[in-house]
Parts: sequence; C-alpha cells; structure tokens
Amino acid sequence: MPCNKCSEIILLEEIESKIYILSEFDELIDKSTILFNKLNIDITSEQGLITVSAKNTKAFFYENINTFNSSFNELERNDIKVFIEYLDGSKFNYQSMFLAKPLQRFINIIEDKEFFDILNNEALTSHFQPIINMKDNTIYAYELLTRGIRADGKLMYPDVLFKKI
Repeated sequence: MPCNKCSEIILLEEIESKIYILSEFDELIDKSTILFNKLNIDITSEQGLITVSAKNTKAFFYENINTFNSSFNELERNDIKVFIEYLDGSKFNYQSMFLAKPLQRFINIIEDKEFFDILNNEALTSHFQPIINMKDNTIYAYELLTRGIRADGKLMYPDVLFKKI
C-alpha cells in the first residue's frame, strides 16, 4: 500500500489544458491577476477564479517557477490552489475545488524532478551491510542501505533522498 504522499503525486503532462487558480483570499487572486498581466499571459477572471489556457502544461509551470517563487511567499503559495483540466475529459466543476492542490505542490514537483524521476523509473537500489560483533567476529544484524539512481547513473544518497519524502 503506497503512502499518502506517493498516492497524491501530481503529474504534469506536456499537453494542452486549462489551469484554474483560486484562493480564499481576494488579495491573492488580485496579486495573481497582476502577475499574469505582467507576464503577458492571457487569463480570464470571473468571481475569484482565474483561468489560464496552456498549450503545454508542463512547460507553463517550468517557465514560470522562478516567478512564482519570487512573487509569492510560501504561505501564499500554499493558499493559492490550482486545478488542471487536461483536454482529456476531466472537467472543472464545484467538486474540483476540493481536488485543487496548493501551488507549492506544483513547485515541489519541479524542484524535486530528480526525486520523482527516481520514483517513476523505480530506480532505487538496496544493499544489506552486515554488522559484526567485534568480540566473536560474527554477524549479529544487518543495516539496510538504500540509494536512488539518477538518470546520469550517479547515486542520490539518503540525506537527499529521504528529505524529499
């Protein structure tokens, strides 16, 4: 059974979509609207809901991650909710608001790309290292060592790997 965090991994597709941005705070919607206008991103705004049409959803987030990070603090990025309607049938409706994820989650996906690549490619390696009793030179336990294997073949060590979880 996967952990809650793993079962909620959001995949950013390289396809056309509508991205809905909402918040409980009118100030954040206003700030988002101003930001998109500065970036020359066409939006529609209606009753506190911003809609962005993206030709490539993944590229939209990758191109704007630095701007999102510099324009909003972490609390704001957690209060701004995002729902993606891929043009594959998943439609935005009232219930979608409950499925919307914080903007910070999308930023984490991009910043932790290597980690998610390791998970998606099942590129983990584990080894059992014996622990020796120095008095009689026998094995009395094993230590499990886990590493992620990056795309370039280098290892992602536990201090980085488990910090992401």
